[in-house]
Amino acid sequence: MLKHRILIPLLAVLLSTPAFADKPGGTYQFDTEGQHQFILFKISHLGYSWLYGNFNEFTGSFTVDEDNPENSKVRAEIKTASLDSNHAERDKHLRS
Repeated sequence: MLKHRILIPLLAVLLSTPAFADKPGGTYQFDTEGQHQFILFKISHLGYSWLYGNFNEFTGSFTVDEDNPENSKVRAEIKTASLDSNHAERDKHLRS
């Protein structure tokens, strides 16, 4: 279930990037240097608010099958130790 929560929004973002619009179909690597892709998360804070963060280190690609969209794929590898919520003690807790 967690995979789907990450991959479905990730695919939606990737497919809406301007770089993709020019060349439909094919395999594309994530652009982590140019900040075209990033991976965010949110967690509940005591049931009253949300805390947001991101993973700083990841790689991946997406493949678009123009003729059979259901065969399109996303592959992502996330270094979970690169979690960053902009609060060192909270990050330490979340990583454990």
